[in-house]
Amino acid sequence: MSDERGDAPKEEGAQEQTADKGKEKRVPTYFFPNFLLVAAMTVFCGPAALIWAPLSFAGACFAMSASIDKSDRNYEKAARNARVARILFWTNFIGLAAILLLGNYGLL
Repeated sequence: MSDERGDAPKEEGAQEQTADKGKEKRVPTYFFPNFLLVAAMTVFCGPAALIWAPLSFAGACFAMSASIDKSDRNYEKAARNARVARILFWTNFIGLAAILLLGNYGLL
């Protein structure tokens, strides 16, 4: 709507779009945790790393894809790839913990 001075009508969404353009969304990519998990599994697990380490490597690849999408300002795709990387990280972390605990009790 125009006001009394005869100014042109303003769109409500225009201010929000300009405010969001300057901000960069924060999307954690989980690259370093996945990469460190690959290194930890190869050092501590030996042959068992052949089962779990490929999932961590896939998590690192999804994390790299998320960081590339984030740099391209495609935040929705970056969030999806980062979510997959996070799921793979926690799956592998729990697997590594189980392997180490079972190995310490002589069950593995």
